[in-house]
Amino acid sequence: DTCRKGLRAILADSLVLNDNVIRFYAHFFLWKAERAGGDSHRADIEFREAAYFGRFVDATGPEAAEVRKHFVTTARKTGRKP
Repeated sequence: DTCRKGLRAILADSLVLNDNVIRFYAHFFLWKAERAGGDSHRADIEFREAAYFGRFVDATGPEAAEVRKHFVTTARKTGRKP
């Protein structure tokens, strides 16, 4: 819970700074934290936000690659186009 509070504070600061790179990483790590905490609904929201802000980070980084991989896997399972 402390981890999530810290990440939400970082996310709030990124809004003030208008920093989309920090927003990506905050949402990415919140996605991971919510999944680990068992809140799949909240994790899905954080994942979608991370996927959106992924366009602002280095596409070759491991976090961006993980988001893309999860996006494609999820799209295949649900029948949506990636």
